[in-house]
Amino acid sequence: MVNVLLRTAILGLESHSDRVVLPMTIVRDFLQWLASAPANERAEAAGTLARAYLCSDLTADELAPAEGLMLRLLDDPSPLVRRALADALAASPAAPAPVIIALACDQPQIAAPIYALSPLLIDADLVDGVATGGEAVQAAIASRAVLPSAVSAALAELGSAEACQILAENDGAEIAPLSIDRMVERFGDVAAIRDALLARDDLPAASRIAPGASPARLARRRPSQSPPTGRRPSCGRSFVISARAVNSPPAWSCARCYPAT
Repeated sequence: MVNVLLRTAILGLESHSDRVVLPMTIVRDFLQWLASAPANERAEAAGTLARAYLCSDLTADELAPAEGLMLRLLDDPSPLVRRALADALAASPAAPAPVIIALACDQPQIAAPIYALSPLLIDADLVDGVATGGEAVQAAIASRAVLPSAVSAALAELGSAEACQILAENDGAEIAPLSIDRMVERFGDVAAIRDALLARDDLPAASRIAPGASPARLARRRPSQSPPTGRRPSCGRSFVISARAVNSPPAWSCARCYPAT
């Protein structure tokens, strides 16, 4: 159960008539309780405090003590507490920005809901998350309801196979043709990614499988297979499979030396 001190604090957040919000004695007693309470109760308290903060219509100055409590909870040694804050605050535009930024810099399992849902993160934050956040954060960013082309480009260049698959399956993601080419170059032999790209309504016609397509296009590539003996082109170009070979045995050809017929 959430400690009675937290309940008193939440009642303070809702006491609009006299505007007495979170007296310092409540804050002090609440912090003392945090020092000895078990992790699961601290996590419950963190989530309840965050939701009460979001539901209150008090001014910023009146909410400052509650924001200060959440900032203190960021130092809690248990990831359960910080994850509870992230889950409660992630999707809200009214969440305190310092808390959101701190949670985004936390462990991947804590930062993931922030990167997936927070409207407070700008494109630069998301691109930085792709570069430094690891696979869990990349997957979270790729799942955002709206994803600008700049962030999609970062995922196409640096994202894991899982993140690129989620990106390709995300109808709300804007993916430039060059980013599609880059995903194919990196993961064109992963059937799930290839199929997800082909299923997109915004896939340019030039990026679809075509006879003599270059390796940067959506060709079915089989690096483990070799072209027939004596048919290796002198140009050294990569072999690709023509569109006719998609549902039939491989028909290796080079776009320049052995044009598909």
